[in-house]
Amino acid sequence: MAWKARMNNLEKQRIRNKMANLIRPMNRHRDCLYWNAGETDATILMKLEIAKYLKKNGLEFYSECIFENGSRADFLVADGQFIIEVLDSEKPENIIEKQKRYPLPIRSVNANQKFTEKLIQ
Repeated sequence: MAWKARMNNLEKQRIRNKMANLIRPMNRHRDCLYWNAGETDATILMKLEIAKYLKKNGLEFYSECIFENGSRADFLVADGQFIIEVLDSEKPENIIEKQKRYPLPIRSVNANQKFTEKLIQ
């Protein structure tokens, strides 16, 4: 996480504000974990592990965030300026389509593997 070490507090807050402004105002719930009822247990558990890691490391995040264009991401990591998508049954071409709609780069994580921090770095 070299990018984290380089930021001073003012720069970090500017980036966090910029990232929050990508999300619809009624959906800006910082550092909270949300999931949808139709998600698999593996997906929910992976999201929990990711949220625990981000919170433990002081990284601001939003989950199930809806962007102004209506697309929805599993996580927006404000401090890292990237999106995490947890994949279970999605096809790789779905991520390519999502990348076209998302305002930031995507990092994909397979829900059916053990969580390690390398998955999201």
